[in-house]
Amino acid sequence: MKNHPTATFARTIIGMAIIAAWMPNAWADDLNFSYAPASNTHKPPAPNVIISVDDSGSMATKDSGSSKTRMQVLKDALNETFTADNVPNDAIRIGWMSMNAKTTSGRTTTYPGTEPTIKILDSTVRTEFFNWITGLTPEGGTPAHRMLYRAGEYLKNNTAAWASYPSGSVPAGKNQQYLGCRRSYNVFLTDGSWNFPDMADGTNLTTYGPSWLRQVASLANLTDIGNADGKENQIFPDGTAYDPSSDQTKIYSDKYGAVSATVSYNGAVTALTDWSATRISKPSSASNYENQSDSYGPLYSCQEENNGRSGTRRQYRWTCIARGAPTAFSSYPTLSDLAFYYWATDLQPQIAAANGGEYTLDPQIRHSGVENIGGSGKTLALQEYWNPKNNPATWPHMTMFTVGFGPGAQIDKPDFGSDTWTGGDYQNLLLGNSTTADDKKWGDPELSVSTSGGHDGVGRRAELWHAAINSRGTFVPVTQADQLVTAFKTILNQIISDNTKPMTSVTLTANTLRLDSNMYVSSYDPANWTGTVTAYAVDAGTGAVNNASVWSSAAKMDASTNFHSSRKVFSHNGSQGIEFKWNSLSQAQKNTLKGGSNASDTVGQDRLNYLRGQNVSSLRQRNSIHGDIVNSRIWYYNGDAAYLKKQNKTTVAAEQRKMLYVGANDGMLHGFNPNTGAEVLAYVPRGLYDKLPALTTTDYVHQYYVDGSPFVAEVDTTPSAAAKDKVWKDYLVGTLGAGGKGYFILDVTDPASFAPGNVKLDVTDTADADIGYIFSEPVAEQASATRATQLTRLNDGRWAFVTGNGYNSTNQNSVLLIQYLDGTLMKLTATPASKTAGNGLSAPRLIDLTGDGVPDVAYAGDLSGNLWKFNLSCAADKMGGESCAGDFGVSLGGQPLFTTKDNQPITTAPAFIQHSSAPGLMLTFGTGQNLTNEDRTTTYQQTLYGIHDRAKWKAVSGGALQWQEWQESDAEYQYQTSTYPIALSELQAMTLTANQAATAWTVTGDVDYVNRTTVNDDGESVEIPGTFKKGWYLDLPVTKSRVLRDIEWIQGNWFRVRFTVPAEGGAGGTTDLEETCEPVYSSKEDYVGIFSAISGRSLNLNDEGGFREDPSQGLSIYVSDGEGGQKPVTPPDIPKDEDFPSTGSTGLTPTWRQIQ
Repeated sequence: MKNHPTATFARTIIGMAIIAAWMPNAWADDLNFSYAPASNTHKPPAPNVIISVDDSGSMATKDSGSSKTRMQVLKDALNETFTADNVPNDAIRIGWMSMNAKTTSGRTTTYPGTEPTIKILDSTVRTEFFNWITGLTPEGGTPAHRMLYRAGEYLKNNTAAWASYPSGSVPAGKNQQYLGCRRSYNVFLTDGSWNFPDMADGTNLTTYGPSWLRQVASLANLTDIGNADGKENQIFPDGTAYDPSSDQTKIYSDKYGAVSATVSYNGAVTALTDWSATRISKPSSASNYENQSDSYGPLYSCQEENNGRSGTRRQYRWTCIARGAPTAFSSYPTLSDLAFYYWATDLQPQIAAANGGEYTLDPQIRHSGVENIGGSGKTLALQEYWNPKNNPATWPHMTMFTVGFGPGAQIDKPDFGSDTWTGGDYQNLLLGNSTTADDKKWGDPELSVSTSGGHDGVGRRAELWHAAINSRGTFVPVTQADQLVTAFKTILNQIISDNTKPMTSVTLTANTLRLDSNMYVSSYDPANWTGTVTAYAVDAGTGAVNNASVWSSAAKMDASTNFHSSRKVFSHNGSQGIEFKWNSLSQAQKNTLKGGSNASDTVGQDRLNYLRGQNVSSLRQRNSIHGDIVNSRIWYYNGDAAYLKKQNKTTVAAEQRKMLYVGANDGMLHGFNPNTGAEVLAYVPRGLYDKLPALTTTDYVHQYYVDGSPFVAEVDTTPSAAAKDKVWKDYLVGTLGAGGKGYFILDVTDPASFAPGNVKLDVTDTADADIGYIFSEPVAEQASATRATQLTRLNDGRWAFVTGNGYNSTNQNSVLLIQYLDGTLMKLTATPASKTAGNGLSAPRLIDLTGDGVPDVAYAGDLSGNLWKFNLSCAADKMGGESCAGDFGVSLGGQPLFTTKDNQPITTAPAFIQHSSAPGLMLTFGTGQNLTNEDRTTTYQQTLYGIHDRAKWKAVSGGALQWQEWQESDAEYQYQTSTYPIALSELQAMTLTANQAATAWTVTGDVDYVNRTTVNDDGESVEIPGTFKKGWYLDLPVTKSRVLRDIEWIQGNWFRVRFTVPAEGGAGGTTDLEETCEPVYSSKEDYVGIFSAISGRSLNLNDEGGFREDPSQGLSIYVSDGEGGQKPVTPPDIPKDEDFPSTGSTGLTPTWRQIQ
């Protein structure tokens, strides 16, 4: 008789919350799922970011149209940019400095802030940074050289800047590593031209002279820099030769910043004129210096100084500095020289030395291959290495993001275009064409003078652009105060985005589906998170796969003109199916996409268009519209022409209904034509809207979206049972996997005519607190991998999607969800005695016991290791449409049939067979999970089980079932009355013996369910008592291996199990791993075993590859006949597939082995 709790329909979340408030806390912690595949992700080192700002007196200026000083605008921009929302903790390591280090407490002799000590950005450091910002006070000159020099020297001379823990305090269990792949950036802001080049330690060059000449450092430590971008015979750390006269390098080189032997400097350090006799603008003797010049320009640069008196008592003199004088500022490197030097120099050579001389930083290539510059006149085939858009450096170096603020943004000699690499004189600089009046590419930053004798700053302002190019960085001009915060955010987004991209571009195969004539392969490229489905032809005679692809779905998308506007994309707005277009969305969905109710609709529309496939310049740039496919398995639906014709299921031609369906991490389920690869339809699940904006951001870090595996099944939608003509439809069920909680159901009977009305259901966790992340692959009939079982008619006559509730639900119970197609949700809730983290029910195996094509019982496991049994039979008087809520339920008095040892998780659907020598069913399943980063490396022992459910049943009138357990009086089967769950001690332990290489194993052990009589060698009868165990178990033989795919039936009692050691390595969105330069990665290992579900014995092959013993004992597996019943299936050969090839045809091939 039945003995199970009553089923309950879905309660409201509010109701659940009220109940929970009065219950003890029985919930376990959630699991932290991986958010990127192990094969290609890791935790790259956080970049060093030095914030270098101008605090000169001009920063006290209020620009036209602004009520704030430049300094206040700078402070506001920095405070807004560096909030935790914009720059999360640990995303970067930060140092800060200013030109003059003038603070509200006055100048100090130690120049605080001029050496940018790098610290990991956390809440404490963030507060220190904000306090420093508050104290910035504008006063003094603009010694830009010193600020840039100190940043470069800090990175060059301090190993702490490259250490995992720059403070030197290493957390327990972590390692201090010095990583050459750590990127370093100098965000350098100034509001105008530098006006004296004091460089480093504040040493006075002279005790007299004008104030602008004081505090100039000794040149002793700069002699190796000089005109860095103009030096010949340079060899970069990677062995590349730099020739400043090459056509490839014209944009980098100039002639400034070095002593020239061809220029006489008259042996003078400085030349001081006499004081003027009267109040005039300059003494007459000044003309002895200012008018001297040669082909390179003026020989002297003069600066006016007065005696500080007023009226007619004021007198003037000039101090003139000879160009080329070794102690004059003209000998100092220019800003662009310094930028070039700290880019071209290995700042930490000892790191590479410790790594066998190898550099570990990946180049950043924005334009691959040759770029052709010029038109009808002069042209240049610019090589990838020398393209300023690219940063080919593989060694530790410094890249600059320069910001010209206010006057510092005005660059017209040469003329700056729309960005660092576009418009203006950029092309002329590449070609070496004249850009200035004196026929020079870059203006002279040292001797650029106005007619009044003062510096006009043209060449000095251009230094910001030149320095950015020389360090393979970016120049950002900011002419208006309100643009500064945008500039800073853009720069920080670029820095973080560059640092979080995976460090590999190898395209990786996700899943393979092989059919008779075609093989379909889904893949992804971790360098930019794109993906595709590729079709290959299979030779029908030999089974050989042609290496040349037939089509690629991504190539089809990317080649289509205006693809974003013509493609058919659908969604659900919470009330009904819709086209995925702006005007169809709910207001809540619009607010989510645009970032809040007060944000501009344009932002949301741009994001929606981007998701549809349009490239939007302000959003993340991608190499392909097609997102990556990682865990979603391809489902091929062939229309089943003969089957459908027989059943008169549809008028839509079978050929039109053939489709490939797969989920991708671009936020969509895709439906492709299997012959052409063209996308026919796409669907954006309702439960993903909160995550969609992240896909468009320039600092995107991989997440999963439509990560679950879809399936298609036929559904009888005939309005009434009495209807003469059946109305059959093809329904698709999709889940989100790690992408979210919920599922959706679509009518895909006619894919080419799909419309919003074909969206039947889209259910998220807001509908019920028991709905979790559903990872399970579709459960197919054991004899037909293309026929899904989870969309089925039940014994109440209604059609439903039957699934486990998944993991990390709010309640973390083990719940069988029965989602009726009319929208009603029934739940059969099993409550484990104890719950492991994230507990929930995995995929169910639905079993028809009476042969009417309708499941009567379901078995499913959970993350806590419980194998549950659910009754789906219904009382005879309720068959055909009445509610079976009082009949459906958890069997065995609410107890699990079995609980695995140590609560090993069950994440696959169990396989089954009717027992061949005793009543009841034999269930077999393996354990293990691969959901989190920690799962990839866990060494917990996992096990293969065979569990005998000895319950007998018989049909009564109307097709209902009565259940009966074996009794002790059943002498043939000497079991005691069961208590549940079945204990491990009631199972037979099996053992595996490995070969020498530990790549193949032999199984020993046996389970006998009856006493047997045999004859010995003397002809005597010998009684062999049965073991009378209730099943068996076999520990998997390979450390870290686990069962992650459903066990497959082969024939008779024989099944095939696949067990896997997962790929290891990859941060996958977590923050607790140590930084590394390369993914710590090992590829997955796959193994296969063939065994008897009844006895646990391994398959024994004869010399011809056949069976030594009869494998057909036991009942056949049955498959639905399409008419509401079942038909037996002829056992197939051992199936072949790409991932797990067959055992071969030799008796020497073991049946438990590693796949090579």
